[in-house]
Amino acid sequence: RIAGVMQMFMTPDSTVVTLETLESAVYITQWHLNHFIKKIDDFKEVSDAEKLLLWLEEHLVSNKSYDFRRNDIIKNGPYSLRRSDRLRPALEKLQQEAKVQLFEKNGINYVKFMGARMTPEELAERLNIPLSSRGVFILNNSPR
Repeated sequence: RIAGVMQMFMTPDSTVVTLETLESAVYITQWHLNHFIKKIDDFKEVSDAEKLLLWLEEHLVSNKSYDFRRNDIIKNGPYSLRRSDRLRPALEKLQQEAKVQLFEKNGINYVKFMGARMTPEELAERLNIPLSSRGVFILNNSPR
């Protein structure tokens, strides 16, 4: 349709759409489609799982461990996830993606953050853990 309109604009008496006009119309259409997709991505709402993943990454150093208490996430986590009914599905999704592992120890529910970008070595360095103690600390990031 765009090629037809362009052809009629350039040569009103033409009954044929030229290859050059068709290629130009395809180029224009692709350009608009690509920019539309980019704009749509800018407005995409962040999912609860993505919010939680970002929060875990940002609070890794202050938590001093890859193991977060689930109750602490409910109290101090992203505002939209401070209810168990919103947090649980996000945790389950991240567990399916192997980014977190849920476990219980001594009656306390924990979330082990396994999808961190920060390596155990980097975390140990940021926490000023001596080299002699880092081996045990690094092993604490292993799955349970």
